[in-house]
Amino acid sequence: AFVREGSRLLQMPGGLFAFERRALVTMLTTSLLSPAAKARLGLEPMVPRSRLDDESVASFFERRMGPEVLRRLVAPMVRGIYGARATELGVRAVFPALAGYEDRYGSVGLALLLATRAAAGPGLVTPRAGMHEIARRLAAASRAPIELECGVRQIDLSAPRPRVVLEQRGTLTPDVVVVATDAATAARLLEGTDAELGELLGGIRSTGVEVGSLVFPRDAVEHPLDGTGFVASGERGATLACTFAS
Repeated sequence: AFVREGSRLLQMPGGLFAFERRALVTMLTTSLLSPAAKARLGLEPMVPRSRLDDESVASFFERRMGPEVLRRLVAPMVRGIYGARATELGVRAVFPALAGYEDRYGSVGLALLLATRAAAGPGLVTPRAGMHEIARRLAAASRAPIELECGVRQIDLSAPRPRVVLEQRGTLTPDVVVVATDAATAARLLEGTDAELGELLGGIRSTGVEVGSLVFPRDAVEHPLDGTGFVASGERGATLACTFAS
């Protein structure tokens, strides 16, 4: 992957967010970090463990690897993937492996030195018919009845058995209900049966993202596209990230 700075695409150090051993070498050779920032990485094994139970991504990387690694590498990646600032996300939720390295080894760098060498993956892939094909195939292989493309109007947990009111196909009374939606939708579905839970869910902040697909002739793009895409540096600008689909 790359980081976009102005009109340039700069190579992101490989292996850091995949927790691979090669991350140590690529961070020391990348043009995205200054010599001072690379020297600061050498102090990482001496940084004490955090005493915070819920440390932010920004605090974790700035404390362990320095402010430049946070600003030039981590913040753009987190913003491009999650649409949020690194100060707003918990490291144990976003990078549990790195937080676990600190817990176990006291150092992310030492843990990466002990990591096994990982083979190169295939990159980003998707079903030819689109992501909805995964749901269709799982439904076809399941022995249980599955309703696809069916909206839920309300979930009632007050009765002995849950009631799931569908928008067009009546009501279901399952043994168990698993709500796998965004927090705002879950709040709307549950506020009528559990006001406190609905209020808690409604208080969770989320960010909307608009996705657009652009198609160009290959000869119109000078870049070799030898990566998965790029994330944008800095806080300004509407484009957070771009994926090279082909």
